[in-house]
Amino acid sequence: MRKLTLFLLVLFTLAALPALAQDGAAPGTFAESDCWFGAITGHNPRCGYLTVPEDHNNPDSGRTLRLAVAIFPATGADPAPDPLIYLEGGPGGSPLEILQFTFSTQFAAFTADRDVIIFDQRGVGYSEPALDCPELTELQRETLDQALSLEENTRLTNAAFAACQARLVSEGVDLTLYNSAQNAADVALLWQSLGYSEVNLYGISYGTRLALTIMRDQPQGVRSVMIDSVYPPNVNLLQAPLNANRAFEALFAGCAADADCNAAYPDLESVFYETAARLTAAPAEIEVRDLNTLEALPAVLNGDSFITLTFQALYSADLIPSLPQAIYAARAGSFSFYEQLYALLLFQADVLSYGMYNSVQCSEDTLLVSEGELTQIAAEIPDALRGFAGDYSPEQVFGFCQDWGVTALPALENEAVTSDIPTLVMAGEYDPITPPAWAELAAQTLPNSTYFLVPGVGHGAIPASECATRIALAFLADPTTPPDGSCLASAPAPDFSIAGEAVTLVPFTNEDLGISSVAPEGWQETSQTVSGLIVLIFQRDLETNLSFIVLATPQQQFLQGLALQTGGALPDPAQTLAVEGVTWTIYELVLMGIPFNVAVAEIDGLTYVLQLQTMAEESAALVEQVLVPAVQALRPLQ
Repeated sequence: MRKLTLFLLVLFTLAALPALAQDGAAPGTFAESDCWFGAITGHNPRCGYLTVPEDHNNPDSGRTLRLAVAIFPATGADPAPDPLIYLEGGPGGSPLEILQFTFSTQFAAFTADRDVIIFDQRGVGYSEPALDCPELTELQRETLDQALSLEENTRLTNAAFAACQARLVSEGVDLTLYNSAQNAADVALLWQSLGYSEVNLYGISYGTRLALTIMRDQPQGVRSVMIDSVYPPNVNLLQAPLNANRAFEALFAGCAADADCNAAYPDLESVFYETAARLTAAPAEIEVRDLNTLEALPAVLNGDSFITLTFQALYSADLIPSLPQAIYAARAGSFSFYEQLYALLLFQADVLSYGMYNSVQCSEDTLLVSEGELTQIAAEIPDALRGFAGDYSPEQVFGFCQDWGVTALPALENEAVTSDIPTLVMAGEYDPITPPAWAELAAQTLPNSTYFLVPGVGHGAIPASECATRIALAFLADPTTPPDGSCLASAPAPDFSIAGEAVTLVPFTNEDLGISSVAPEGWQETSQTVSGLIVLIFQRDLETNLSFIVLATPQQQFLQGLALQTGGALPDPAQTLAVEGVTWTIYELVLMGIPFNVAVAEIDGLTYVLQLQTMAEESAALVEQVLVPAVQALRPLQ
């Protein structure tokens, strides 16, 4: 369970630097290395590997693991002495592998006042060993174009997991030592080895379960805790179909309550389930891009995968506004939203260490669930979701758990955590996997906790909401005083996208890029750093965004690089614009099946690039409504 929001940039690629080997170090040793990610503007992180015991209960065994760690020093003049340690979700998610996409929205605000420590947990990402399961990701790609039955999918998935398990064991991995208690001991050793006497914890999704485990097992030195999208130990993930149903109902109700959405997309619930039923009867043939290779992969979209992809979109506050329009488009036979979402999920699978996921979930959750609980859950699942629920069926989850090589941990791992450490508890209104009720449940045994429900967002409320971020910063400044959450009363509901909706442009100035221009009002503004390059993005939804880039390279060099993306030659210019003596050239491109319009000009030796990504049916209109005015208004700052 993790949140992944990626902005698709086709002009640039991210290359990870190789890790430096450092064998034989004693537990608690931190050995610096090159960072695994490119430069992040305004920050100079320290990176390295922390050696930890493989088994904290038997530290003298001599067997060790290495955790990949990045420390971002505080940027303010008078930083607090206690850092913020981020605990990623999954289990098995790697924050370091996607850090250049997430740093600005998820972490930058916290670096003003204190150091921020981001690390890959044991068994994950750049940590060694990583419990990756390429056997599963290969199976996913091989079967994209097959409408498998539940039974066949279960058989193939369990076989892939069995192959992964056998390979990991043959490589010397002890799968029984990849769990939250060992993980919690790693985190305590991390802050102690780096010389911090007090720390603050910040967990999202599974990271909240890890934070609660630290509060139970390693509380000494924990100043405060923030748990967002809470997965407490006294629930089980086999409730996921019920959680999904709650989120679907929130989406349908949210659109119905919005006059414009309800007028454009009436009776959304019926349309959604009717479309799913139609796709079950006659799956659609679609095309999915592998974002690593850019290869086009044929795929089928059936009713269950349509429901699953919609469920996944509800994780992201960026995608929720697009869902009513995308559902109606799917009814009409247009699946571009779902094709792009499918591509992002395939990319996400590559950065999730399924071996770690299975070890944690099997030993702490699945194998501790009683038959009575399963019967009750199954009875409550709506008929329309039973195919989707197959991914969480006993046959699916117990099949691989019984063969994974771990056993159920003591009942303590399924009990509520009680702690008086000051705790901020957050939940998102549309969260499809960790519902607000789970956050409320965790707060019941945390007497010094403050709980907030954040409207309009999904999984990961703090990075998705400006108001929630302000609440988090206030809490960190003084955890003993409940923060003011009054801004949530005016927090926006999702601004649902309406096909053909008029665009209003507003001026902006960006000091980092050194430009001013105009951009659509209401589109989400973010800044990404890709291989040291700043990209300013105004994003309406998954398919539509406008980005601004300034390159310290000649225009001709940029165009040569762009030509490589299109197979060696650029098309003829679609149009040119003369703006105060500067000639702008606009190219119409289709890359990975997605329409792009790229405007380019050179001013005083710098190349200015505006890139508009759209849906095909809106491309011409948005070029005139958005791209051309943005070009005409762009000025370098003096």
